[in-house]
Amino acid sequence: MAFELADAQQVRSEIRRIVLEQVDEALTHLADEFDRDPDAAVHAARKQFKRLRALLRLIRCELGSACYRQEDRLLQEAGRTLSQARDAHVLVKTLTKLARELDLSDDGLIASLQARLEERSAAVPLDREVIAGVVVSLVGLQQRLEDWPLRHEGWPLIEAGALWVYRQGRRAFACAYDQPSAEHFHTWRKRVKDLWHQLELLTPLWPPVLKPLADEAHRLADYLGDEHDLSVLLETLQTFTPEITTGKGALLLETIEKQRQTLQQLARPLGLKLYAETPRAYRRRLHGYWQAWKGEAQETVSFQNRRELQKLA
Repeated sequence: MAFELADAQQVRSEIRRIVLEQVDEALTHLADEFDRDPDAAVHAARKQFKRLRALLRLIRCELGSACYRQEDRLLQEAGRTLSQARDAHVLVKTLTKLARELDLSDDGLIASLQARLEERSAAVPLDREVIAGVVVSLVGLQQRLEDWPLRHEGWPLIEAGALWVYRQGRRAFACAYDQPSAEHFHTWRKRVKDLWHQLELLTPLWPPVLKPLADEAHRLADYLGDEHDLSVLLETLQTFTPEITTGKGALLLETIEKQRQTLQQLARPLGLKLYAETPRAYRRRLHGYWQAWKGEAQETVSFQNRRELQKLA
């Protein structure tokens, strides 16, 4: 099934179903697909981890600090374990793309930088033993799922988490432009991803409205993801002194910084739209959608019951 809630009346069951499905998908990628295409398998599994962490933040108040931190830390460490090798590979790809755009693909400096980045990538191998450790952690999460302390049902189960993610994202957005830095944009990027995945979960409340909103949050996350890749590449290349500070190396650094600024400019209007409401207004709107969705489901059941009674009459 899709990564979305399907029943307003059984949210606890829906949460557990979605967690099981996402973990199962991650296990499939790592256990069955890793040998065939390691990069694709790792990329797909990390997508599941990010969705799961966004879901955890939706129910963080319900879980309590101890349970939330345990499961969030597990997913964070699993993602970090898988990301080290892939992140190094992303740096190589990003540099190669830039070199092509600047018509420097055959330049000796670029070749030297690519070689040094590839050495770093090779220094963080991802093998079956590492994957096995991640798999064990995921199975443990599945086994604890029934013990999660989900006491409330329906809207009260997710209300506080939805408000928290929106409020934190709005603050991070303001901070990124009031005090621009790679760290602040990275923090905002993480909160945007949470908002995107939570909007995916809540899309059934009103698909014509929330599906496009989720798509725009996804687009914003992509802008900020590209900006982050460039930021990490810039920071890494600046350690390759002195050859990177003059001539074509300086041109490369300047181009990276300009592209970062362009992406930041593209992201800002989307941020203004996605975070136009106050957190309280956002919560009221989602609650209104939830009430309408719940009412529609009840009306559908009532209509079906009446039809069954008419058949029996």
